[in-house]
Amino acid sequence: MNTDTPKNTRIDINILKEKCSLPDLLRRIGLGKHAKPSCPSPFRSDSKPSWGIFQRDGHWYFKDFATDERLTNMSQVHEAILSERLQKELIELQWAGDKALAAVDVLVATDGLVAAEGAAPQWNLQLTLPRCVKAMGGETPDNHNVCERLFQSVLFERIQGQREWKFANQAIADLFIARWLDGQLAKTPGKCDAIDAPASLLQEKDHREVATYLVSRPNGARCLNQVAHALCTANGGANGLAQQLSRGLPVGVARIDTITTAKDVEAARGDKADACVNQVLGQLRK
Repeated sequence: MNTDTPKNTRIDINILKEKCSLPDLLRRIGLGKHAKPSCPSPFRSDSKPSWGIFQRDGHWYFKDFATDERLTNMSQVHEAILSERLQKELIELQWAGDKALAAVDVLVATDGLVAAEGAAPQWNLQLTLPRCVKAMGGETPDNHNVCERLFQSVLFERIQGQREWKFANQAIADLFIARWLDGQLAKTPGKCDAIDAPASLLQEKDHREVATYLVSRPNGARCLNQVAHALCTANGGANGLAQQLSRGLPVGVARIDTITTAKDVEAARGDKADACVNQVLGQLRK
């Protein structure tokens, strides 16, 4: 899947309208020092401040005087920041940031989903060098080097006293789970069946932002009904779910189209329509 951020697009960025605040997002992904009006950019090495965030009419914006890129949803924002950081940290590999994200996708997918017989699937997010080398294609010096560099990056932190690593924070872990789920949905265009088996992954209290990131992505957005249903089942009702999903949905026309389509899908179910899902979708339209 192509996760490249469009380049050379001039905008006045309103990336988090009706979503989590930009300062909160920066803090959650370990970039809290950049949540200020004037500071060096998190995207590159700066000798002088060239980046900052500000609030206007209740919405958060950032201003970058060196680039013009449009970021329209929570997943794009997080991926863009991580990609720029990774490109700097993995400079000796000569990797673009999106290539590093794709490598981590493969790592997460390799022995990542554990489903014991009769039990709901669980994520194994404790990562080892052998698991990474296996994901990269097998035992070679180059693959060892790649894995060592990845584990030293902003994405991971070592588990104290062990030769194992974990994601540096929960937001990063949830982002990559959402990327995996979106990839599964991409294998069945026009259908959302792929979300049924791992739906319990959206219901885990430790991974509640997975759903938020998932509806940020194209295939996750088209399966908004199923995502809302999974959350309704876990939550026992609609309370707070619209706010959670709203943080992930794109802004503008794309947001309206996504919600309208989801309401039409639910209406077509007739007597089988999910009252909780309809309530969530109705709140999203407000």
